[in-house]
Amino acid sequence: MTIQKFFFKVLSLPLFNTEKVYCFYLEKKQRLGFQKIHTKDCELLPEKKARFKLGYFDNYEELIDHAKNEYGDVKLCELCCNTEAES
Repeated sequence: MTIQKFFFKVLSLPLFNTEKVYCFYLEKKQRLGFQKIHTKDCELLPEKKARFKLGYFDNYEELIDHAKNEYGDVKLCELCCNTEAES
């Protein structure tokens, strides 16, 4: 690889990742057979000992698939997980 190709390749890479990625948490306590998923800054997020950290996701479909595979029946919090904003 020539120096010109190397610098072109390096300089053409994006410098900043502008996609939004959120950290999500799952309540340990079940409500009516399901557990709620919240974002880190949700007003309804339980304290640390009453929740699991699910991790960082950039879309709800990926988040729900992961949570259902690991924990069973889950639902998004209506307050912090606005699915209409993603459309």
